[in-house]
Amino acid sequence: MISQDGRDAVMAPGDFAIYDSTRPYTLRFDDDFEKIVLKLRGDPLRAMVRNSEQLTATTVSGRAGAGHLLINMIRTLRDEVDSLAPASAAAVASGVVNVLVAGLQSLPACGKTELSSMAAYHVARIRGRIDERLRDPALTIESIATELGMSVGHLYKLFKSEPLSPSQYLWNRRLEACSRELLDPRRGRASVAAIAFAWGFNDAAHFSRAFRERFHASPREWRRQGAVSA
Repeated sequence: MISQDGRDAVMAPGDFAIYDSTRPYTLRFDDDFEKIVLKLRGDPLRAMVRNSEQLTATTVSGRAGAGHLLINMIRTLRDEVDSLAPASAAAVASGVVNVLVAGLQSLPACGKTELSSMAAYHVARIRGRIDERLRDPALTIESIATELGMSVGHLYKLFKSEPLSPSQYLWNRRLEACSRELLDPRRGRASVAAIAFAWGFNDAAHFSRAFRERFHASPREWRRQGAVSA
């Protein structure tokens, strides 16, 4: 059982719940147990999930849906992490976080407004077009709107109930791509600036600031950490 914020999450094997380790919480185990702890920085999680403070100590079932997928991914990562290259481990870890977010968004307290099927279709189109052009330095949200035949205002309105705005989604995807490439030994001879420019950034100083804010380490520190763990 996890207790926090006046709530008690009773968990069966495979279930998961989140708690904020910066505030008082209680963990109780009445029998033998195995616990897997996934540590996440609070700010990125709050940016991805609405009303995250209302989701602590709330059980997400591990028997179906995102919860079931999450526990299997985490167990695989735990068992095979020593055999994964740093870039591969970073990619898998990113996938785990995305599945975690999906599980939390399924909770009633998340308050995520359900999109209509047409709105969901357009959001998927927008994200897909952004992903296709991540490396294009000329990519802007305005150019995406023009390509898809919609106004910028309408495009942002479609993302109103999403945790990340279109601009934030674009930046996050580029930063994640750079983080993986910095850990890839095949790109060990490429400079930080070359990797940043290859993923659509056009200002090395701005990229470094954004990278540090996102990963709490400079691009060079991130690369060194990956080399040490390889």
